[in-house]
Amino acid sequence: MKPIRFIRTRLSIRSVRQILARMATVAMRYEMSSESFANILQSFIELTNRYRVKPTFPVPATVVQRHPRQFQKIEEAGVELAVHGYRHVEYTQLETSQIQMHYKQAVQTFHDVGLHINGFRFPFLRRNTETLHALGQSGFIWDSSDALYWPVLDSEHIHPQQWKSYLNILNSYQAQSIQDDLSLPRTAYGLIEIPVAIPDDDILFERLKLPPTKVRHIWIQMLEDVRHRGEMLVLQLHPERFPIFKNVLDSILKKARHDGNCWIASLGEIAQWWQERSAFSCDINKVAHGRYKVNFDCSDRGQPMVRSVSPEGIGQWFSVAKQITIKSVKKPVVGISSRSPENLKKFLADEQIIFEITDDSKRTNLYLDWKGAFRSRDKRELINQINGCAKPLIRMGRWPDPYEYCLSITGDIDGLDFWDYWNRFYG
Repeated sequence: MKPIRFIRTRLSIRSVRQILARMATVAMRYEMSSESFANILQSFIELTNRYRVKPTFPVPATVVQRHPRQFQKIEEAGVELAVHGYRHVEYTQLETSQIQMHYKQAVQTFHDVGLHINGFRFPFLRRNTETLHALGQSGFIWDSSDALYWPVLDSEHIHPQQWKSYLNILNSYQAQSIQDDLSLPRTAYGLIEIPVAIPDDDILFERLKLPPTKVRHIWIQMLEDVRHRGEMLVLQLHPERFPIFKNVLDSILKKARHDGNCWIASLGEIAQWWQERSAFSCDINKVAHGRYKVNFDCSDRGQPMVRSVSPEGIGQWFSVAKQITIKSVKKPVVGISSRSPENLKKFLADEQIIFEITDDSKRTNLYLDWKGAFRSRDKRELINQINGCAKPLIRMGRWPDPYEYCLSITGDIDGLDFWDYWNRFYG
């Protein structure tokens, strides 16, 4: 990617003033040698190690190529590395043959220096059907380029130009609202897609210039939201800003550890779990009138769950044994009509909510005859409908036993020195 095209692309999400400010920041934050950044990374890793957290750092292959020993040390220190492109360029602007060559060169570069990778994140979170399809054919297991945003910012307290920049970046990321979509992994293009949470450090510190106390409040609010929903917060923190967010991150990790039911995992560990979980199944048999025997087939980390309903009509999911008997007049599963969209069935399968396809609306405790297309923004509505069922249902839990929600710490390493950033202009 040439400098003119790079700048033109950046102008779509940043003003000229913001681009110049960013260039000045890079010039001040990065030195000609990588020693200063290496010290920042070491401090970041020491903090995460203190909380027994394995962060995931996607990095362009050309940066690894320039600093192989640095990244070998990072991996040895307990960090998970991922590919952030061969070069830090917009892959949506490359030809298919170039995209495939970049993927191949990136994998080879990491392997040549003995680094282990199985995941990817697109530079600028810019991807499309073509880039994802090619990625799924390149041997990667997971991608983390989808963006979900939390409505935690108030335009009334933000300068109009900064708010416009924020809306532009949401559009550039093709970000979905957490009010509609779920912050959970999903399978697509032969990959496990793990969405990133917005707003991140780039938006809050770099673009909106918010103080650390305000950022701490925002991220704690987002963490509380996923705890309540039983979902996942993938917090993106670029290591270059570690001195700015160090205390905020310390507060987040301290809270998550104190809760006790938060699984703090790397993106690779999340993808591995989602693969393991996808193989779980259960067998349901009616043994008497109003009684069903359920056998769950899962690993020891699996959490079989039943939605039990109190006499007051209040429902809640409970972990149960692998073999149980459920009192229920109808089959304790979700029934969906044969006319239901395929992606609705796929969504329920990803969620491990036990369902069966039937056109008998009276056979199951909850029956769905979904009309029309099933869109991303319909996911939250469907989950609310399932959770509002006043009769028993069964599913597999989202997270390994005994955890109820998930936190992952990740951040792109776009370069270790000024020359790494200069090389971003060429692809």
